Amino acid sequence: TEKTQEEILRAIDAECEKVEGEKLEVFLQKIAKKRWGLKDPKLTYCLPCLGKRFPDAKTIIIVRDGRAVANSNMKNKWGIATNAYCAAKLWKKEITIQKDFYRSNKKNCYLVKYEELVESPERELKNICAFLGEDYSETMLYYYKESSYVVMSKLTENTFREPDKDILHKWKKEMSSYGIDIFESVASDVLLENGYELIGKRRKIYAPFKCLFYLHQKFYGEAQIQYRLKSKVLKKKLSQFLLRGREEKTSARR
Repeated sequence: TEKTQEEILRAIDAECEKVEGEKLEVFLQKIAKKRWGLKDPKLTYCLPCLGKRFPDAKTIIIVRDGRAVANSNMKNKWGIATNAYCAAKLWKKEITIQKDFYRSNKKNCYLVKYEELVESPERELKNICAFLGEDYSETMLYYYKESSYVVMSKLTENTFREPDKDILHKWKKEMSSYGIDIFESVASDVLLENGYELIGKRRKIYAPFKCLFYLHQKFYGEAQIQYRLKSKVLKKKLSQFLLRGREEKTSARR
């Protein structure tokens, strides 16, 4: 069931309170900001609903080379794409949803390629600011030098680094030639449509291999998801245990 605008805003408030310790409006005042946004690849599946509930909202869609996305997903073990075949299917599906939304909402939607943002940040940031109706500032180029309310972690470490152009082609070294072949055999049409050059060779993927890829995704992907969930719970319990221990020590000293 699609959520109402009020339900969506309440969910955002609850998430902000969980992460930052206060509701969105209070948090914005604290960091002296008037505008806010959400960045999450999973929002792809919410675009039609969000477009209806927030018709005046501005949407920025960042398209990245699917092979780089696949390499990141497989390497980071998020459970969403454990092999090149399933990664290609997922990327094609999400790009299709994003492009369909863009085509029907061009007035309030801006499309940018991740590679162009990294290689020509000043030009693209100026374009994005013009789209948003915000003033461009050169300090935007040096975000990694500014103090940030973002907590350093494995997921946010790039927030504290300047753009690295080498990351654009890392997949060529880290993906196997077979993985590249499989990905391109599934998604060559969408890669070419978005201006990405093919470097592998086309392979016919027979039904038994497709079945194996799906089984690998189903079981190995689920194992990765469960591991991450359990790790998160264990880390939270350990943090609470250590905090309780510190409080007890402080109380004993008094």
